[in-house]
Amino acid sequence: MKRLITLTAGLLLCASGMQAQFIEDGLRLAQPNGLISARAGAIGPAYSGIADDFAALYYNPAGLMLVPKRELTLGVQLYRNQNTTDFLTSNTILNGNSEAINAIGFVAPLKFGTTKAAIAVGYMLESDFDDDYKTTGRGSSSIVGSWIASPGSQALAGDLFLSDSINGRLVTPLGGGLSQTATVLESGGLHSLSGGIGIDIAENVSIGFTLHGKWGSYSYDRRYSETDDQNIYNELDTVNFSNVDFSSLLVRETVDQDISGIGASFGIMGRIENFMRFGITVRTPSYYSITENFSRTAKATFDNNDVYESPIDGPESGRNSYSVSTPFVFNTGLSFNLMGLTVAGSVEYSDLSQIEFSSSLVEIEDMNIDIAEQLTGQLVWGIGAEYENPSLPITFRAGVSSGSSVYNDSPSEEEFTLLSAGAGLYFAPNIRIDAMYGHRTTSSRRVLYNSADASFSIDKASSQLALQFIYRF
Repeated sequence: MKRLITLTAGLLLCASGMQAQFIEDGLRLAQPNGLISARAGAIGPAYSGIADDFAALYYNPAGLMLVPKRELTLGVQLYRNQNTTDFLTSNTILNGNSEAINAIGFVAPLKFGTTKAAIAVGYMLESDFDDDYKTTGRGSSSIVGSWIASPGSQALAGDLFLSDSINGRLVTPLGGGLSQTATVLESGGLHSLSGGIGIDIAENVSIGFTLHGKWGSYSYDRRYSETDDQNIYNELDTVNFSNVDFSSLLVRETVDQDISGIGASFGIMGRIENFMRFGITVRTPSYYSITENFSRTAKATFDNNDVYESPIDGPESGRNSYSVSTPFVFNTGLSFNLMGLTVAGSVEYSDLSQIEFSSSLVEIEDMNIDIAEQLTGQLVWGIGAEYENPSLPITFRAGVSSGSSVYNDSPSEEEFTLLSAGAGLYFAPNIRIDAMYGHRTTSSRRVLYNSADASFSIDKASSQLALQFIYRF
């Protein structure tokens, strides 16, 4: 339960004031979900075993020197998520959509004497943070109980006249039977301007390097409500405070982050003619600087139409800045080509327990202990294929991949499965349009507030559609 509380209670549990950081802030930066290109997206992570166009800048820069001509590319994507929450006996579905340019790139082959090389520069959408969900149900406790248990939030309950001191102890009459609803809207993205080079160092062996300059934003908007729709709490006990004429409670919490960072990738690739490719890619830790604004307001309404707000003198707000570093990522990719069919596979590993917060308050840096205890290494594997029909100007692609859980104590939580497929249509020998569709599923658990009986599950199903224009000249 400790991990569930850490994930969702960042705005509520800091005794010295509001705190808006939690482990998911690190995971969000360490687990990119971008497509990079429609072709790579259709094949999936296994594309690192092929890596012979602009997307090699991300998957394995050693493959850039396989691009035979100058290449110009432009891609767009549609991202759709459907989140189903399960709280007690209630299921709630919420959909969200976002559209974006996911890649603009240029690759140019070079030659230094007898040495072949290539340089590339471009923009990539590394991650799309859009992720909305809603949960509703009738709980067996109230969020006010978690407030009075936290010194940093006790004043909030008092301002709303939902708690009082009885025999030297803070109490609230609010408990079970309330209709509870939480809606969370997340938006933003992580962008990268990258430049790289691939160069042959021996016959059929190349190396590569990419430098990524990163920027982005993240917004979190949570609206939480409790309503006494069964009129359980209908009179004010002025002696023992065992009851109160409560009608409804509305809480709103917001977080807005500005993100900047830097990272790099190194790769090596060996080839046996056109039959086989084998590559290794190492992505270094990325270092991010984050500036964050956050706020919280609450309003309580009573049966006699009295309304109280907290804080009394305006929204409770604050501003933080801190740094996050992500772990190394190690990837190996392999592909075989025979009679127009290319089969590829890859394995990737990163130790997410090495995510680290720094340059901030002690309370925030203390999360590094929770990260080390709760997170673990993630293994991601992928298998993909590409078939070029010799008699038709069409290329077909498909892939399947999966990733293990990132948590020590939840063997299935945050696992993901990705199925993808796509095709490329040649309008001319040097002009192609690629299209792809991918469907990713995963599940996780959250809590409404700091209570074991306020947890719920989220089943996430996201779909990605992408189109890519490729021109070689």
